[in-house]
Amino acid sequence: MTVTGSQVTTLPKEKGWITVYVYEYQSVWLTPTFVKGVKLVQQCIYAQSTDILLATLPKSGTTCNPHSLLSVISSGCKIVYVFRETKGVFVSNSHYMTKLRPEDALDLFCKGVSHFGPFWDHVLGYWKASLENPDKTGVQHFSPQFAVENRHFSRKGQVGDWKNHLTLEMTEQLEEITRQKLGQSD
Repeated sequence: MTVTGSQVTTLPKEKGWITVYVYEYQSVWLTPTFVKGVKLVQQCIYAQSTDILLATLPKSGTTCNPHSLLSVISSGCKIVYVFRETKGVFVSNSHYMTKLRPEDALDLFCKGVSHFGPFWDHVLGYWKASLENPDKTGVQHFSPQFAVENRHFSRKGQVGDWKNHLTLEMTEQLEEITRQKLGQSD
């Protein structure tokens, strides 16, 4: 089954970072192309018990996997989820995807309206899965020892580089919402 453009446009929408709008599909914000792609993946791809899925949010160090695909793709396979510091994810996303003013991008990010987001739901979803089934799901914080040179796809990609891009107010806003959203995962 293919998804038509008119079916996508009936979904809830918000201002997009790189497209005019992003659409909410299964609690995740996606471009129209990705909505169609996610639906196709859900219909066509089945994991094997010998598969290992490496999952991250976009701009976190590897390929991206919308959290809504977790149950479909991962049935039977092992998952390694890698997450990155909130501020670094925001800065990488804003450099790569946005045509917005930094303040507008921050507002959307904090509201959870970012591609494959909300960031905190993505991280918590995998974290909870790792607690419920630790033999099948692992969670790893991205740190300097994992850094891979990739000058073709990314900017500096250095841990802590967000300090060169965020104002004090932006930093405090991201830290506060991260405490609120992820504080219960300690």
